[in-house]
Amino acid sequence: MLRTSIALAALLASVVPSAAADLSITVEGLRNRTGSLSVCLFRDSAEFPDCGASKSAIRRTVPASAAGQPIRFRDLAPGAYAVTVLHDENSDGKLDTNLLGIPKEGVGITNNRLPRFSAPTFGDARIEMPAGRRQTVTLVYW
Repeated sequence: MLRTSIALAALLASVVPSAAADLSITVEGLRNRTGSLSVCLFRDSAEFPDCGASKSAIRRTVPASAAGQPIRFRDLAPGAYAVTVLHDENSDGKLDTNLLGIPKEGVGITNNRLPRFSAPTFGDARIEMPAGRRQTVTLVYW
């Protein structure tokens, strides 16, 4: 009985629940400080990268003048995430594009692997929590 109790105690002590972690996003490369920054955190790859249509993405909007200050997402469970950033220069809440669908405003993703001729995939921007606790996203303008 004592041996079983010790074995059970050792097993329970070795099972440590995965702690939630915070993610800090810093945005660089703005061409100006007008408008706002829309930062969206995705867990569902099927909804990526459309923050406006996503039902589960977590969105933070901050003034572009606050660029350089970390934008935080708190208490995230371990796992795969992806982040998009839009520099919404006219603060209309959407990504403005030209006739060809090319963004007129700055965009970026975690890992800074923004494809040139297509929309990014979840895999392009994928980070693992808790390892990716601090990320810097550099915006791209076309």
